[in-house]
Amino acid sequence: MYTTKFVISPNPNSGRFKIETAGIQSGRINIFTLFGELVYHSETLNTDVDLSDQAKGTYFLEILVNDQVYNQKLIVQ
Repeated sequence: MYTTKFVISPNPNSGRFKIETAGIQSGRINIFTLFGELVYHSETLNTDVDLSDQAKGTYFLEILVNDQVYNQKLIVQ
């Protein structure tokens, strides 16, 4: 079984971070607050993300690739 791994670097971060995608080139990104509010969306799998205009705290990163969903906690300090 093939497992896709996404790495956020750095995490925790100041709002600017990279997503390493293990060679996956197509997908979507959503980032949500703890309350489920969407604060970032991209129809492409951008590797450089800037959330520096958002409040410090914990967010949830959701990556959608084909019919699979990957989630990871993101901390902005």
